[in-house]
Amino acid sequence: MVKHISDQVLVMHQGQVVEQADADTLYRQPQADYTRQLLAAIPRGWRG
Repeated sequence: MVKHISDQVLVMHQGQVVEQADADTLYRQPQADYTRQLLAAIPRGWRG
């Protein structure tokens, strides 16, 4: 859902910002390990 309604995305882990990028870039090329883990947890039918 975030990908479709947001221009910019900020990913936080334990109160710290781990990544900030425009939505398309973040979904195509996540830089932080935590962001990759979050994206991998999205059920297949919702990955659009």
